Amino acid sequence: MELSTVIGNSYVKFALFDGERAVSRFSVSSKVARSSDEYKLMIRSFIGDHIANGDVEASVVCSVVPSVTDSVIRALADEIGNKPFVIGPGTRTGFKIKIYDPTELGADIVSNVAGAKALVPSPFVVMDFDTATTLAIVNADGDIEGVIIHPGLKLCLRALSSNTALLNDVPLDDRRKLIGQNSRESIVSGIINGHISMINGFIESIKDEICKDGEKLSLVATGKNAAYIVPFCKEIIKTEEDLTHAGNLLLYRSNIKPN
Repeated sequence: MELSTVIGNSYVKFALFDGERAVSRFSVSSKVARSSDEYKLMIRSFIGDHIANGDVEASVVCSVVPSVTDSVIRALADEIGNKPFVIGPGTRTGFKIKIYDPTELGADIVSNVAGAKALVPSPFVVMDFDTATTLAIVNADGDIEGVIIHPGLKLCLRALSSNTALLNDVPLDDRRKLIGQNSRESIVSGIINGHISMINGFIESIKDEICKDGEKLSLVATGKNAAYIVPFCKEIIKTEEDLTHAGNLLLYRSNIKPN
């Protein structure tokens, strides 16, 4: 078995894989400062039996929160018995990153692209609806052409509620309604329907920019907020809950266990 860890701005997400199948998932807030000992206790509480039985042979980490990374790495190394593979500069990906400074690209985006390449043909867009909404654009050659980053749903909601005296924090748990008839409905509509319109517009603009001679643009989505957006977009978008974890494992296996 292999343990994949994604350290994001809101959560540290773990998924234990038996081959290609996730057999256990758990997550904790990344906004709380924790020691490596605390992470060890959490890992042990969720998958301690597998570790004790020697089932977990390796771990892989991608992180966009450097302040959390070291504690998680130490915890994984101590619990599993070997140092985790960390995705970052120097990781062989099999694709080019055509941005000015490739080291700026978040490891989660690299893993998302690696995971999507195993699912759909190029060109494609990978959308991650999480703390930020990111769109990674992959051209017909399978290389990352660039990235679009926008505040995620919860960040937009927080910005609106915290800077508007008469609007309270509103959870995004309602069915979308275009024309709101109270403050809550109006806010939810603006945040969710605005995001849907933005994604629809980005898809059309990306098609115009990178698709040639009738090429089809494949679309893949992941992230905890995808369910609010993807079903209502004009295009068919393939949703993969474990896309980042799957990309982690593909990169680990191609770097450490090449065929």
